[in-house]
Amino acid sequence: TKIPILILKKGGRDFLELLSGTDSELKSMVLTKEAQSTTSYEEYIERVQGKRLTELTIVGIGIIGDDKLVQKAVGNLPLLR
Repeated sequence: TKIPILILKKGGRDFLELLSGTDSELKSMVLTKEAQSTTSYEEYIERVQGKRLTELTIVGIGIIGDDKLVQKAVGNLPLLR
């Protein structure tokens, strides 16, 4: 695709704080340690089923939408290098 994807550090902000501040027009996804450490969807579902987001180990988030809204949501987080 020709859509640029920026990878940012979370800085001092918590991932849940970043997600809670996103505009309803934005789409977001959560990347968890539980997903990284499994080899099948069935195993992943087993690990996370019935758990709240606060009980999972969030290692990253993806935010998609209008450039201005995304920029507002992430603020001035530094690029991951």
